[in-house]
Amino acid sequence: MRQFSKYREGDLITDIGTHRVKCGDLMDGIEDLMSGEVADFVYTDPPWGQALLKFFQTKNTKDTGASPKHINHEEFVSMFFKTIASHSKKIAVVEYGQRWRDEIILAALDHGLDHRGTALSHYGSKMHPLDIHVFAPRELDICVTQEFQSDLNGLKGFPVIDVCFKHFAPSNGVVLDPCCGAGYTAKAAVKYGLSFRGNEINSARLSKTIDRLE
Repeated sequence: MRQFSKYREGDLITDIGTHRVKCGDLMDGIEDLMSGEVADFVYTDPPWGQALLKFFQTKNTKDTGASPKHINHEEFVSMFFKTIASHSKKIAVVEYGQRWRDEIILAALDHGLDHRGTALSHYGSKMHPLDIHVFAPRELDICVTQEFQSDLNGLKGFPVIDVCFKHFAPSNGVVLDPCCGAGYTAKAAVKYGLSFRGNEINSARLSKTIDRLE
């Protein structure tokens, strides 16, 4: 049986060493997960578009028996960037499908995050194109470079996250992924010696994140 250093049933938060994860809906906020902390770095791959939001609600129902609810994509994107702006102080790297590029850049600007460039990556066996966006508060001098774009060339999956951590993650501090899924951001945080904070609506997927942290 898995042993946790702390498990709070009321708000479904689990502590594993210096790491902390929450099983919860991003639309309800992550204040309890962060407990007043401000993340030094954000890396995340949130659902792209209305179809994926519905898919993950359906999957959550299938995996856990939770009741599905409709989430409007525009409202989700706004809440997503509000969460990043409220709970991080430095840079955010966001994977997102190219179709929604303009929409998410505008949403980030609405919450005080400047868009510092986009690099190209891929996903899936057919190597579909994928945007890697870099966002930062207006006072920070950070941008996508040719070296970063070159390092990402031809990569997909965890190697993409690894390159992003090499270029942008701090040498210490807290990493936040508000849609942490199966835990690849957590895997990178462990590799680079950083503390992880993750939120995921699906408890079955979150258990994979916990396995990586352990």
